Amino acid sequence: MFSDSYERNELRRRSIGSVETGILVLQAIVDLRRAASLKEIAANAKLEASQTHRYLSALVNSGMVKQTEAGLYDLGYTSIRTGLAALSRLPMLSIADEIARTLTTETGATTHVTVWGMHGPTIIRWNQGSPPVYTALSLGSSLPVTRSSTGRTFMAYMHDDALAPFLKAEGLGIPIEEDPKLQAARDEIRRTRISSFEEALVVGFPAYASPILAPRAAITAVVTAVMPEVLARERSAEIKAKLVKLCKAACVDFE
Repeated sequence: MFSDSYERNELRRRSIGSVETGILVLQAIVDLRRAASLKEIAANAKLEASQTHRYLSALVNSGMVKQTEAGLYDLGYTSIRTGLAALSRLPMLSIADEIARTLTTETGATTHVTVWGMHGPTIIRWNQGSPPVYTALSLGSSLPVTRSSTGRTFMAYMHDDALAPFLKAEGLGIPIEEDPKLQAARDEIRRTRISSFEEALVVGFPAYASPILAPRAAITAVVTAVMPEVLARERSAEIKAKLVKLCKAACVDFE
């Protein structure tokens, strides 16, 4: 039960307004796409620096924002958890998660589900297989676009405009169609529905990725199987075939 003073409309509006301002500050950090200074965040939120600082302090205390050693502000662990929880409630991600868990249960491969986030391919689900895979990757980790099986799967189906800043960050300053190797990889992934990047992102653990597509070949998620080389040598063909079959079947649900 709220206090009488809070129940008065004018005070309630002011209280709700403070929440909205906090969200505005948080959104300013999201829009900047990187750790930023108080001055930058205040300018992006169109607020005074002193007011912005008060809200940032509250957001840091709640874990929604973290402050780096350099004094910059970035999204905190609570923000990441909240975003991942929201994504996991989307119907298509429930389907992707079911596929990943099924593949892990039936083959022993470690699997993860990845969506396209503001930092590129972002892991939102991880199912440990047997034998297990131990890496620095975890929920919320971002993967390279051109140097991972998962990233290349997104590359095969996404528009060049969306990919451009990520490709540039990875040293590619030209459109994909002007790079023969990447264009060939894109065509092959579209044809086979599987990406098997020869240079494993995690040494000793090959990864195979397949897309879940909505109508008009719009990519919604990627399911990736990761495994030790010994398992890959023995069962990679079987695991890849099963992965593609499951992801293809899921695409029917969106047609």
